[in-house]
Amino acid sequence: MGPTLSPSGTNLKYEVKLLLDPSKVLNSHYELDLAIKELFRVNTVEKRMDVQYLDTDDRGILQQDWSVRVRKMDGDTDLELTYKKRYKIIDGDSEAALELARNDVRKL
Repeated sequence: MGPTLSPSGTNLKYEVKLLLDPSKVLNSHYELDLAIKELFRVNTVEKRMDVQYLDTDDRGILQQDWSVRVRKMDGDTDLELTYKKRYKIIDGDSEAALELARNDVRKL
């Protein structure tokens, strides 16, 4: 993760999502392969969570590159509401996507 996003847009929190081929990253028990766990420093403590995504029937929120979810971790009494805006990286130019995100935050 990157730094936390502030209203001024100076510190931007971001995630990178990897779409991995399950046949290359899972072992015979459908668990992450040890080499992948080590490479990405995956925490091996498992925690159950219930997740619900919110959207319109026609997926209007997702079509605008937004994602809204409610999550409850096993053992917690509180619900967590998360909303994310996705920015496409075009021609490998991640800085342009980050700058667009900073500009959007400045408008808030």
